Amino acid sequence: MVVLSEDTVFGRMLELEFAHRGLTVQVSPTLAEGDRADVLILDLDSALAPPAEKYRKMVGFSRRPAISAKDARSCSMILRRPFRMSLLRREVLLPADATPPPEPEKPLPVVFPRRREVILTDKGRRLTCEGKTAVLSKQEFRIMRLLLQKRGQVVTREELLEVIGPGSDNRVEVYICYLRRKTDRFPAGRLIRTVHKKGYRVE
Repeated sequence: MVVLSEDTVFGRMLELEFAHRGLTVQVSPTLAEGDRADVLILDLDSALAPPAEKYRKMVGFSRRPAISAKDARSCSMILRRPFRMSLLRREVLLPADATPPPEPEKPLPVVFPRRREVILTDKGRRLTCEGKTAVLSKQEFRIMRLLLQKRGQVVTREELLEVIGPGSDNRVEVYICYLRRKTDRFPAGRLIRTVHKKGYRVE
């Protein structure tokens, strides 16, 4: 590996960083005619790049925020000083023909819906949800009591018919509609959910 820079202190730091990793490091402000190396660390502020074909990989660094020099185009990475040594180390130690390993995917946070507090009281047939209260009829109260007893489960139309008693064929749908008029204004929206072709459920 060749470090091409006029900054001898910085060059010496790079030499110490990579020498103990088994790399032969040469630090110089200029290059001799026949010098070759696998990796060239190039100071874009003070040095000119040699022909790119002499190196498998070129990494440039600079104190300037933007690099427009033509030498920058040959670099696989350009670091602005000061930079984290881990970035340079990763780029140098990575084989020239390898691609960086993909970053592991971060698991998406699992958000569990908070179960709303729902209170049904016999006295006055009151249904309270997060501070909002609705007064229910006798049939509405029976339906809501069954739905809350099986909260989180599907209550079928047949089960609801048993608590409502005899009447018209659409009486379940009618009372569910009445209940929704009173409960859809509760915080967090609809309380009673329709489960297609199965029945109804309170979350």
